[in-house]
Amino acid sequence: MAILRHETDSGAHFDWLFSRVQVEPGGDLLGPAGEPRELLAFRLAAALRFAPGQTSACFEAEPMADHRLRYLAFEGDIGRGRGLVTRVAAGWCAIEGNAIRFCLDGAPGEFTLRVAPSSEVCTIELVRTSTVDALDLGALVGR
Repeated sequence: MAILRHETDSGAHFDWLFSRVQVEPGGDLLGPAGEPRELLAFRLAAALRFAPGQTSACFEAEPMADHRLRYLAFEGDIGRGRGLVTRVAAGWCAIEGNAIRFCLDGAPGEFTLRVAPSSEVCTIELVRTSTVDALDLGALVGR
């Protein structure tokens, strides 16, 4: 999984990408030109923050078309005037129905993301399994 900061002429947002297939560390993500789109993708307007002891947060996200695996490691100009992306966080994930379990490299604890699907905007509940300290995902991703 990866979180990309996506800068466009109209502003910046975060693209959250979750792999439907197992990706080996250091594996080839480029693949052939016609590679399948194996990344579940959501657009979030802002970074998320957890206060000390907070275990869950709900937020709205825009579902996006599935992405190619190459975007797990891609950084730079997307081309055709679509903006610039910078990978700001990475980790592992497991998709289980409408739930996605994941950990971010450098962040304490595991998260479960539950999606209430919709065609335009979906509600996502993010649950943290560890409440040891505050977690500022905005700081983690260099907001």
